Amino acid sequence: MVRSAGSLERTGVVFTSENSIDNAISQDGRVIATAEYVPGGLTLLDAESMEILKKHPASFEIDGERVASRVTGVVDAPGNRFVCVLIEAGEIWLVDASKPDFPIEHRIKTRQSNPYDAMITPDGRYYVVGHMKSDRVSVLDLTQPEAGIREVSLRDPNRDYDKAMPVKLPHLASWAVAGKWIFVPLVGEDRLAVLDRTSWEFTRSIPLRGHPVYAVRSPTEREVWVSFSGEEDDAYVQVIDVESLAVVDTLRLGRRIYHMDFTPRGSHVLVSANADNKLFLVNASTREIEDTVEVASPSGIFGVWRAFRIGL
Repeated sequence: MVRSAGSLERTGVVFTSENSIDNAISQDGRVIATAEYVPGGLTLLDAESMEILKKHPASFEIDGERVASRVTGVVDAPGNRFVCVLIEAGEIWLVDASKPDFPIEHRIKTRQSNPYDAMITPDGRYYVVGHMKSDRVSVLDLTQPEAGIREVSLRDPNRDYDKAMPVKLPHLASWAVAGKWIFVPLVGEDRLAVLDRTSWEFTRSIPLRGHPVYAVRSPTEREVWVSFSGEEDDAYVQVIDVESLAVVDTLRLGRRIYHMDFTPRGSHVLVSANADNKLFLVNASTREIEDTVEVASPSGIFGVWRAFRIGL
């Protein structure tokens, strides 16, 4: 769908698939990539005309048959490339958007099965993939993809692991990188895993009130705000101090907090409360709600400033 900047009227609809999950815009702004669940694949479109330029069907062979794979985690990367992950196929694709036929330059298998979601670090160097029911992430250095995957454990040696692994590692994004740390939310556990951004070693856990969904850093990189799943916790947001790696505030804002995003200079946070049909503008310093807008079932928040960041 394309909207004119002046009127905000819908000017067209382009059908790319039956079910799409992610999209990204190339570094030069000319190509849009859409990741698809059904029928499974990556579709590339002209950003101006919305003409479909290329379709890369995603499939893999099992027991002699070709099976479709869902595609997710598509991001833009330096060098005018796209990176995405194939869930059932357990594969990472690097696609060159600077060439007319948009070739898949690298197909890299993940050792862990069911890669679920992915992020790219703000410098555009590392692609980080979370897996279903796993306590590991797969890390790919995009400057040397031929070196393959590095697996990083999120296991906390101080915790009891008689229980099952985390359900999934959800909604990873470069907004979870602050200072020298990467903050990884773990559905199924009441903690954030903290990785060292340089060594990729697990550093510690930050105990939380419930199962985290989003970990969103302030542009100042001094705080990370965390939202939660579950009826007991999804009305709350907890604030993490990046220096001390401790929870410094707990806010009750609205029912079923789905998403958050900071304004460009970090003065305020936009928060969607899905069950309350409200969008809140929260002062990041005072933690007070300064404005409220009625919105039907709000979910994701995507400010125009995201267009100027890698991987968002």
